[in-house]
Amino acid sequence: MKRIEAQPKEGRTGVSDGKAGSRWRLAPGVTVLGLWLLLIGGGGWTQPQVPTVSGASLAGEVAALKRRAEQGDAQAQYQLGLMYSEGQGVARDETEAMQWYRKAAEQGFAPAQNDLGSMYARGRGVDQDYAEALRWYRKAAEQGEAQAQSSLGAMYALGQGVVQDDVEAVRWFRKAAEQGFALAQSNLGTMYAEGRGVAQDGAEAARWYRQAAELGLAEAQYNLGELYEQGKGLPRDAAEAYYWFALAATIEPAGEVHNEAVKSRDRVAAQLIPAQLAEAQKRVLAWLKAHPSLKPIAAGWAMEDLSSRPSAQSPPSPPPAPPDTGEADAVSALRKRAEQGVAQAQNDLGARYTQGRGLPQDYVEAVKWYRRAAEQGYAGAHYNLGNMYLRGSGVPRDNAEAMKWYRGAAEQGLAVAQFNLGLAYLKAQGVSRDEPEAAKWFRRAAEQGHADAQHSLGVMFINALGVPKDDAEGAEWFSRAAVQGHPHAQTQLGLMYAEGRAMPQDNVEAMKWLGRAAEQGDAQGQFNLGLGYFRGQGVPQDYVEAHKWVSLAFSRAAEPDRKRYGEAREAIAGKMSRPQITEAQRRADEWRPKPVKQ
Repeated sequence: MKRIEAQPKEGRTGVSDGKAGSRWRLAPGVTVLGLWLLLIGGGGWTQPQVPTVSGASLAGEVAALKRRAEQGDAQAQYQLGLMYSEGQGVARDETEAMQWYRKAAEQGFAPAQNDLGSMYARGRGVDQDYAEALRWYRKAAEQGEAQAQSSLGAMYALGQGVVQDDVEAVRWFRKAAEQGFALAQSNLGTMYAEGRGVAQDGAEAARWYRQAAELGLAEAQYNLGELYEQGKGLPRDAAEAYYWFALAATIEPAGEVHNEAVKSRDRVAAQLIPAQLAEAQKRVLAWLKAHPSLKPIAAGWAMEDLSSRPSAQSPPSPPPAPPDTGEADAVSALRKRAEQGVAQAQNDLGARYTQGRGLPQDYVEAVKWYRRAAEQGYAGAHYNLGNMYLRGSGVPRDNAEAMKWYRGAAEQGLAVAQFNLGLAYLKAQGVSRDEPEAAKWFRRAAEQGHADAQHSLGVMFINALGVPKDDAEGAEWFSRAAVQGHPHAQTQLGLMYAEGRAMPQDNVEAMKWLGRAAEQGDAQGQFNLGLGYFRGQGVPQDYVEAHKWVSLAFSRAAEPDRKRYGEAREAIAGKMSRPQITEAQRRADEWRPKPVKQ
């Protein structure tokens, strides 16, 4: 599995800052509709620069952006290129995207130079041209653009558009890896594992794989599992290997990495006693809970019969137990019940086909059985079938059809389907944008205790999206999600305490909630926690801790936040001695996300 990855995978769900997948950069004046709409405001605490926009005004916002782009605004040109590339607010048109990327790139705008290089490398909107891709990647990389540095390293490692040069590849991978870019960290780990461009060093490979794995990159999780299984650079540890293989299989729900991780997970599972296996599975679920933005809504996870308990949520199933001699008999019995028309059995058989559990993975067959159960009104199957249409697994991708099936599950009270339906109305995904309808479905899921929905409903209230503006109501929903460990809600709640917004101003309480979000890896929480330590607000003043947290936030942030975070880090460093800076860097390097603290 060890290999050099040239590009983040397109369309991957997960980290939204480019560390483990594709990213959006939000320019002032434009809202890219996505999962998290963050708190807006001013004062002494920094807030995300994400304005709100009503559905009726979206066309006007696009027109205004285009006017700015035509007047030579490089950031607007870049944002317009993103919108055409992804079909956000405009019809998808990669040729048009290339035009706007090029205009911004020629002005020296590094993100546009990077994405222009990516279009050439992938042959999107233009004939594939590695030499031209290399040229634009280099321009962006020399300005410090981490993704471009990673891609440039990959081109040297693979000999694409340039003579293969592993030493040069390592140099560029390291520059990106030290900025916290997960794909570069994983690639650097591979170079150490294989002794390419550097002396072979299993321990150093493990160190870089671990950093990428903690950020949610499935390839790095798999490679780290291999090192634990083989005892290369790390003590041989089957339980630890199982944990990383299982996590990779879960984060990457389909494809080569998933298939290899499943095989490795099941192979290692045979070496574990039941207590070890249970503990490893518990750790996987704890990691997923601590990283809600990376937890896939994987088809086949909503397998429990919820129609008789509409207030229940559908949690992810734990990783499959190791195969046993009774597996074939269990599948046979399940198929018999499914063929007899038992809806739950039909749904569960579909889930087995989706997961490749006890049967060869077969999405077409999974869809067939989900459909049979859904046509009997089984809520979990409605939801699973919606997932298949949304992902294009076993059926052509069809957002409108996905929403139809989600609605069937949502109307039966399945909270995760209600949340997804609300999100669809907010994003205009398969349905027309309708903020009141989004708020309605968020509320239904939130009242069942769905933390993502509670957070989203809080955002709707503080931004007057589909509901009257009500900061107190927003704070109430943030609080409900925060006590469940939702990191974005914890950040929002901390900021509201810091500003005294809809509650008494309380810096100590603010830092408590920002600290909890920061420990889970929320960049906004980390940055504001760092500011608190810098200013001595709610905690004793501590420049080392301030530098550490702002550095961690910088490593996870996208533009324009990344630029602000970098400037803040430099300002903090200006008040520190060299030993203090070294200590702060050591603490940042050693930091790892912690389990959810409620």
